[in-house]
Amino acid sequence: MSRPKSYDPETVLDRATELFWSHGFHATSMRDVSDATDLRPGSLYGSFGGKRELFLAVLERYYAGTRDAVEEALATAPDPLEGARRFLEGVAEAAIADDRARGCLMVNTVLEADALDDAELRQRVDAMFSGIEERLEGALEAARKAGQLEADRDTARLARTLIAAVYGLRVYQRRQPAPEILRELATELLTLLPPRSTAPTATA
Repeated sequence: MSRPKSYDPETVLDRATELFWSHGFHATSMRDVSDATDLRPGSLYGSFGGKRELFLAVLERYYAGTRDAVEEALATAPDPLEGARRFLEGVAEAAIADDRARGCLMVNTVLEADALDDAELRQRVDAMFSGIEERLEGALEAARKAGQLEADRDTARLARTLIAAVYGLRVYQRRQPAPEILRELATELLTLLPPRSTAPTATA
């Protein structure tokens, strides 16, 4: 019978996420991870593989959380355009709430991958960005078909523009601007979409 694990893998990933998110992939050593998780390097290698494999597990879990948040925003909104707005507002609020100015782990990773000339890591993150962009484009296309956007609006182009803008916001956020500045930027970002209707609700 195999010996049961004496640690919680999710707790290990939580602590590794904090470490990689704060310091990046390259600057974090397996000794750092071992110290942060209270696990010996042998246990970490046996359960998660090397530093790269552990980082990819952290990154995949971070992406899954981001993807799920996007899908929830789109699925629970009363209409597809409102879903897109909620997604954008959620990104802005995450930036404002990040008082340690760590930015987005996916954005940080693609910047680090470029600096390290790590094509494989760059491709991994690019696929993640594409997944988010495709979901946003789907919502925008549904909004176009519902008459919420102009009939000739290029929803793929709009989705790319919005994704570039929101992740640019997360990079800018690392400069630690005041929350009101981030809110101003988020307000400007939302002007790329039609405004919410302010018309009074009809009554019987």
